[in-house]
Amino acid sequence: MHPMKSCLLLLTCLGTLFLGPDNLPAQTVRTETFSRTAFGDHFSARFNIDLPVSTEGVVGSIRFLLSYVIESSLNGEGENIAYPPFSGDWKDSQVLTEYFFSNTIKRIHELATDGYEESGDAEYFLSLDYSLKKGYENDRLLVFDQTFNYHESGMMRDDFYRDAITFDKQKGEIFIDFFGGEPDLSRFQPMIRKGLCEYFGVNPEDLLDELQVDGYTIPLPRAYPCPSAEGLVFTYSQGEIAPESAASPSFTVPYDEVITFLSPEGKRFFTGGRDVTRELSGTALELCSYIPDHFLTVDTERFMTPDYFRAVDEAFSAPDGSYGYIGDSEWLRYFVSGQDGGPLFKVKDVILVDQDHALADIEIRIEGWADSPVSHRCIKMRKMRGRWLLDDYEDTKQECRNYVKAMRKQYKSGEILRFLQSNEDTREYVPAFKESVESFYKQFGEDSDQ
Repeated sequence: MHPMKSCLLLLTCLGTLFLGPDNLPAQTVRTETFSRTAFGDHFSARFNIDLPVSTEGVVGSIRFLLSYVIESSLNGEGENIAYPPFSGDWKDSQVLTEYFFSNTIKRIHELATDGYEESGDAEYFLSLDYSLKKGYENDRLLVFDQTFNYHESGMMRDDFYRDAITFDKQKGEIFIDFFGGEPDLSRFQPMIRKGLCEYFGVNPEDLLDELQVDGYTIPLPRAYPCPSAEGLVFTYSQGEIAPESAASPSFTVPYDEVITFLSPEGKRFFTGGRDVTRELSGTALELCSYIPDHFLTVDTERFMTPDYFRAVDEAFSAPDGSYGYIGDSEWLRYFVSGQDGGPLFKVKDVILVDQDHALADIEIRIEGWADSPVSHRCIKMRKMRGRWLLDDYEDTKQECRNYVKAMRKQYKSGEILRFLQSNEDTREYVPAFKESVESFYKQFGEDSDQ
């Protein structure tokens, strides 16, 4: 278990005991920074800690819990730092941080002395860098980013991790119920692989070459994910799934993509919205029927936002030159199901993000397939001129735009035409392909405006 996880489970209970839920802070939480540095003959230690200024109400609860977070990170097991009981006033920031720092320095000095004598190496050096900094904050939550870096040169002894602690500002508690229990790793694999491919800059088939994992299943990070303005951030510690040279692999999953994995409280917590399943489930279900499956229905345009319809219409209309498998539009034909038989939709819940935007978590299985696996997907809904419209499905808006961009590039370069002209069996398709490209340009223009 990650060094902080067992502590956070306990601290969620402590926060509830500290005060009730009726002390919502009206403004952002102000913090003050305490930085300390110490050097010895064979060691160095650096602290950089942010603590809330206020010691009252919800903010006081957050501050109180942060003191436990710091102690749990520094007052570890085995050879790590061991503190005497704190007898001062935890509300006094100077006294509190001095308690942590002085006891850390004392233990670090002892460890450095023992390590130097044991190694007999004049170059032996021990270092500890600890940081707890205020991170992302909105009306509902406050994040503190934590890093712990312990290193002994020449002894092959390192301890590095980074994580984030998320506080519920309405309750003054640590929030850890991101996924509502033990997550099903199989469901997370596409999301994890996509994020890590972006981090390493590799294609999916080459991803495992960058990792050090058993088998094909990639675990979630041991550290809890971290909310940000862009989405939920997943961060692996150095050496957790990849060589240490890979540093700390991380990736951000936008909230509309991660929402199908979140617990009910997490959906409201991170999107900042409210549950409107009862009011909008019927609307969401109707819009699901217009998600393309092998083709676009004739009235699809009425139920999509203009930019989403333009993206999918142009993608479905782009000549793919499939006379011999030039271009790859097969994913378009299986937009939803990927199998014979129509998709069956069930709306799990709908979250209203703001007055004109909503996210719906939907379940999909295949009609006529008794053992059809259930998949979870997210649709974006947008209200325009008083009507809710389909604004995106699993980021397919961008996928369609990327596909059209790639196909247009092949039209301009003549790649498809050269292929058709190079083979006796495909030369007869050249006039039809030229005509289809001209028709496409006439409808959507030679230069894409997307």
